[in-house]
Amino acid sequence: MWSTAPLATDPPDFIRWTSRITKAQTFTVLPDGCRDILIRETATGTQITLTALDLQPRQIMLLPGDRMTGYRLRPGLQIDPSNLTETSIPDAISHASRKQTDLSAAIAALGNNNTPAQTIARQLGVSLRTLQRHLAKRNLPPPDFWRLLGRARRAAIALGAETPLADIAGLYGYSDQSHMTRACRYWFGHSPRQIRQSTTIQSDINQPALGTWRR
Repeated sequence: MWSTAPLATDPPDFIRWTSRITKAQTFTVLPDGCRDILIRETATGTQITLTALDLQPRQIMLLPGDRMTGYRLRPGLQIDPSNLTETSIPDAISHASRKQTDLSAAIAALGNNNTPAQTIARQLGVSLRTLQRHLAKRNLPPPDFWRLLGRARRAAIALGAETPLADIAGLYGYSDQSHMTRACRYWFGHSPRQIRQSTTIQSDINQPALGTWRR
């Protein structure tokens, strides 16, 4: 563990959400830097799972009558999935959060600005190699995963305005519009123009996650 500057305010460890499925649907889950504890109630019973950290878009199928309750964990928070029950989830999250305070500021900083990972590590008082080692020790992706996904998410959110695409690319540190297009296709499976034209994709990207957790 290393010394870090305190966060301006303590971010919440999780956001609880619910959803009831009325018809069979296929949903596309976009990378957001978060994992979810899912409680899925179906006609055959209740299942609790911990989602993986998405690296690219994936699709899931939900059936009529399914009821979902989710605990979206703040970016990077790792939790032990064993022995999870509906009543034990808040305590399990709290325990995981206490063990991982040294990475909270690092992941938040990587996901919230365009500063190179080496500079952020130096600001936190460690070398880039040390930061990489601490992330790997918790089976988390390397610094550039958080930086590049956070940048893509913030740029995609900006696509909701009428700002020219080339200007958005420049504002978020892309070398040009084509560079931003490649990033959007990689992370979200759609071009910036497609994201701009889809209220569904914009709504998904605007959910609290990496780069927007404090909003």
